[in-house]
Amino acid sequence: MNKSYTSYLRDAFTQHWQLMALTDYPGIQLKYNEAAQKIASLHVLFRDLGIKPGDKIALCGKNCSYWAVCFIAITTYGAVAVPLLHEFTPDNIQKISTHSESRLLFVSDKIFKDLQPEQMSTIEVIVTIDDLKIVYGKVVNVEILSQEWEEHSKDIFTDAFTSEAFCSKFYEYDAEDMLILNYTSGTTSNPKGVMIPTRAISSNIEFAFDHLPMIKPGDNLVSVLPMAHAYGMAFEFLYMFSHGANIHFLTKPLYPNYILASFKEVRPRLIILVPLIIEKIVRKGVFPQLEKLSIKTMLALPVLRGMVQSKLRQKLMETMGGNFYEIVAGGAAMSRDVEDFLREIKFPFTVGYGMTECAPLIGYADWKEARPGSCGKAVDRMEVKIDSTDPANVAGEILTRGEHVMLGYYKKEEETRAVIDADGWLHTGDMGVMDKDGFIYIKGRCKTMFLGQNGQNIYPEDIESLLNANPYIAEAIVVQREGKLVALVYPDFMNRSISAVRNDPAAIERIIDKQRPSINKNLPQYEQVARFEIVEKEFEKTPKKSIKRFLYK
Repeated sequence: MNKSYTSYLRDAFTQHWQLMALTDYPGIQLKYNEAAQKIASLHVLFRDLGIKPGDKIALCGKNCSYWAVCFIAITTYGAVAVPLLHEFTPDNIQKISTHSESRLLFVSDKIFKDLQPEQMSTIEVIVTIDDLKIVYGKVVNVEILSQEWEEHSKDIFTDAFTSEAFCSKFYEYDAEDMLILNYTSGTTSNPKGVMIPTRAISSNIEFAFDHLPMIKPGDNLVSVLPMAHAYGMAFEFLYMFSHGANIHFLTKPLYPNYILASFKEVRPRLIILVPLIIEKIVRKGVFPQLEKLSIKTMLALPVLRGMVQSKLRQKLMETMGGNFYEIVAGGAAMSRDVEDFLREIKFPFTVGYGMTECAPLIGYADWKEARPGSCGKAVDRMEVKIDSTDPANVAGEILTRGEHVMLGYYKKEEETRAVIDADGWLHTGDMGVMDKDGFIYIKGRCKTMFLGQNGQNIYPEDIESLLNANPYIAEAIVVQREGKLVALVYPDFMNRSISAVRNDPAAIERIIDKQRPSINKNLPQYEQVARFEIVEKEFEKTPKKSIKRFLYK
């Protein structure tokens, strides 16, 4: 790597001091120099609290300018950032804050109201992301600490505050130092934290600088994915900020109409999404047009087909702002019908490949080079191989190693050894093949993880553990259909209520469905079960009594 993580941020502040950096859509706006003042003030608070390099600081809230400010403050001070998805339940947040040994928590005011700070044994102080106000102190007086913080920060908010003085105080991490502790799941009492080293983030940023040259200082970007997720963190946030772009954070519920409205107004130069959002836009806005008789007729005529496709492409691009070089989709496979249509009309999109354990990038190809069904080639400083006797034709597990690979799972040495072998190969849990030119084609997952609409990792086993604990349910599995989670349920016929209506399927369905609100109450929003489907017989199982998931869709 040519530069360190801290060097990218130092250059961003010194070179773009007067440019707009962070914008809430709608809401506050911060230039780089204004963000720097907030960050410097937070550094003062950290020093007042005795925070040391390597200490953990958690942050939990929706994407916003102050979320970004808090993260940069943490990672230029020398601490370890512990970003938590805002959809996590209060219990999840409390457990992970304690498991990570975080000393300080940044949290939105809305989430804070449902927390019980005394349940977080390591948290000393809580600050709201909304307005950067101290709202809780375990052994300190909040009012006195707030006054001291304000007094000690006075010199920062003056004209004498310069980029050189500000950046000179940045902590310089070693390549192997943990920069981020990213929890992939918060719905069990056994959370799994991915230890992401500084080298992994630096290398992802460097790759973006080298392969996304269309971005220029002052360009706009709309941040759709949660920054607490590695995909949104690396490319919508850290790369764009390092490059002098103005990042617009969506502050309302992420309905397609709202996302598209932001694209039209902001006109982003690059769009980064999960496939599900693209599919919704195409299915709702484009596919119905193809059913019109006039369009069908013109598409059937070779002399008109190209012209119609060109107009469809232009209209779709205008719908999404009309200023982007390409859309990068990642995190899951795109529906083949949508991908085939987009490629046929030469729409500028590509599909990448990554995982939290690689912070996140493993594979990518520019849209002009991308191949149908592929998620690109191994990125710089990473190797990929297929664990198969015939990698081009027989699917095997995708293995990767290189600068992006995590240090391991926090406090889970056995699980780390299970996924990173003695030669440094990370076993991704994905099955795939690779052609002679190095393009990767994912054929399925060893793992059962789903991807939520906004990039969240969803582990069905966590939801199933709640379902199976219900007295009316004997066993259940969760599947994903059109972006919704559906629970396939085999009722517990040993239960008296179920047994009494054994021969009345509708009555059984009513009993089971009444359990859904209480089950969903214990799950974050993106893991909510949309509906139940009753199955008539027990699920087929392996000799080890594991359900054969591939039989159920």
